[in-house]
Amino acid sequence: MKNPWQELGKRPLVAASLGGGERLVDAARRASKLGADLLEVRVDTLKPKERQNISSILQAVKDISSCPIIVTVRSPAEQAPSQKTSVDERERQIIFEDSLPFADAIDVEIESKAEMNELLGKARAKGAKIILSYHDFTGIPRPDKLASLLKSFEGMGGDILKIAGMAKTYEDVTRIFSLSMALAGTQRIVIGMGEAGRISRVAGFLYGSCITYGFMNTPTAPGQLSVEELIDSCALFYPTYARARVKKG
Repeated sequence: MKNPWQELGKRPLVAASLGGGERLVDAARRASKLGADLLEVRVDTLKPKERQNISSILQAVKDISSCPIIVTVRSPAEQAPSQKTSVDERERQIIFEDSLPFADAIDVEIESKAEMNELLGKARAKGAKIILSYHDFTGIPRPDKLASLLKSFEGMGGDILKIAGMAKTYEDVTRIFSLSMALAGTQRIVIGMGEAGRISRVAGFLYGSCITYGFMNTPTAPGQLSVEELIDSCALFYPTYARARVKKG
């Protein structure tokens, strides 16, 4: 099987977003069997004891799956309103440090750059991909905000820019697609959150979005589809994805 990172931008990549409320290693095993390309571990949603034991958990995930692991420790400022946790900046840095040996990629918010510069350097030296993200749970970022985010992304040396905005109407979804097209030449993930934005999680690849996220047991973002739904939809609508699935099997 090809390394999924080699397929980045050539077909949709499905990431299983795993978090609190599920037996993480079991969920990772099932996601791999379903055909997920990547595993995102949302460490910030885990219980305090699990966060303290994250090295052992990630090693166990590595032992049962060959899928690359994205480690995400979402800043409280950019967590979904329903998923607010008590992870402070000091704990975030400790978790990232403990997780880095097992991470194939890390997801860090662009607006926490001052606290995370040292981490980004270590991730870069290790060869881990750097996803720099921005989440707006109130609406869709304006073009001037997008320009600012892109400038910061380039200055921070990111590999993939992730923009997620709350889509309240289908018109918002078209704005999400326009934002993605405006980022041509940049590897990006552009998502419309919320019920109206669900279609962006499948159709986004048509507009340049390279990774889509699904859940196993518990959604980690508003409007998220299950991994199984995403895999079935991508196999139905994208010939390149369907062919890759045949090769995997």
